[in-house]
Amino acid sequence: MKSCIGSTWCRYGVQDSTALAIRVEERYRGLRAPHKLKSAVSGCIRECAEAQSKDFGIIATEQGWNLYVCGNGGAQPRHADLLATDVDEATLIRLIDRFLMYYIHTANPLERTARWLERLDGGLEYLAPVVVDDELGIAAQLERDMERLVASYACEWAAVVRDPARRRALRDRAPRGDRRPAFVRARGQKQPAAVGRRHAAAPASGRRPSRAATGCGSRARRRAARRRPHDRARRAPRRRLPLRDSERMVCDARPPARTARTTSSGAASSARTTARPRSPARSTRRPSPSRPARD
Repeated sequence: MKSCIGSTWCRYGVQDSTALAIRVEERYRGLRAPHKLKSAVSGCIRECAEAQSKDFGIIATEQGWNLYVCGNGGAQPRHADLLATDVDEATLIRLIDRFLMYYIHTANPLERTARWLERLDGGLEYLAPVVVDDELGIAAQLERDMERLVASYACEWAAVVRDPARRRALRDRAPRGDRRPAFVRARGQKQPAAVGRRHAAAPASGRRPSRAATGCGSRARRRAARRRPHDRARRAPRRRLPLRDSERMVCDARPPARTARTTSSGAASSARTTARPRSPARSTRRPSPSRPARD
């Protein structure tokens, strides 16, 4: 079930779509159908919940609710068809009961409502009189079948919580202490307490809790920061690879580095580099008159 915020929180909403979505969700939860069922409730014609692309969608109007059926997304999308307009909430629930039960009785296994309607002889022109006008006289039977399915629903999770023997088997995996969430009432609706609080409460000392305690920040970034000093220590020294012939020719063409140093007495030091002199053919500098040219 998908829903917009409705008239309770949105200025464009004309009906309480959130409350209706909760009612529809609680009624059809756990329903065994030939395939999965997707539904949505929009509080106005702006269609924020995308009700016209679901198996059954509900859109609010000034006079009531519009019911759309057999929509689908995915690789073969299909726009939902309008089945009923401006109906009250009780009539809307009855129409959904008839539609879903007729789909469960006549659809093939693993067949979505969109493909089922395309396979149905007559399509919507045949489905609408059966569901809305009770042309076949089976509406009462469809409603009774749905009531039986709704009454037989049982939550597997709640059964484990209420059974001491099954709960004892999961005691080691249960959280320690009282961690049940607290709820508050806002505009007639229930919501979790302390919504939007990102950081943990500051301790009595006034110091801000660490990032690890609040759960903020990037865990990967913190791990990388801890590994960085060790990576530097383990980093191997770079090795000089032997030069290729083409690279050696380029190095030979470079000018020699001048490393002659002058001592305190003014004599030139004999320290020289081992770099080879440039080839005369590649040299563009003319010899200095004060220094003899090299061979």
